[in-house]
Amino acid sequence: MERRETEIVRDDTTGTAREESHITSTDPVAAASADSAEVVSTVSPGRRAVEMTYLVFGIIEGLLASSYNSLTMDDQEDRFEGFQLLSRQVWKAYMSKIPKEREKAIGLRPLAEIDREVRSRILDPEHGWPPEVRAVLRTKLRLPKEAPVPVEAATDAPQKISPQ
Repeated sequence: MERRETEIVRDDTTGTAREESHITSTDPVAAASADSAEVVSTVSPGRRAVEMTYLVFGIIEGLLASSYNSLTMDDQEDRFEGFQLLSRQVWKAYMSKIPKEREKAIGLRPLAEIDREVRSRILDPEHGWPPEVRAVLRTKLRLPKEAPVPVEAATDAPQKISPQ
């Protein structure tokens, strides 16, 4: 019978952590060849902090987008408020755990700025949500109507090329 054990080994001098896996066997013949250690992964604390920042940022953006999606549906204003509140709580919880001296490196931008960016992507006439949904959202948010996008006339006659 084989048993696999995994442990996290930290190197204090470099600040890295690695996961080691050991396989042990109760069979004496297999034990000589099977008992080994291998490095499964090596993680830098700095990289882990940056990855966590991106993860939390993505969660907040998703909550904000979901809040605006809820606002476009009938009788879903409570869900809109709930997603907005949850995004504020996630932002506050993350920022409260960041030491002041590390805020510039791994802190998040102000929530109002993140919200403005999400809303502008959603309302973007070229790459945003469908026009009908954008119109409903603009109405609910009391924003001005979207300026019409100029459409190039496809029926224009081709320009005449003069011989030289």
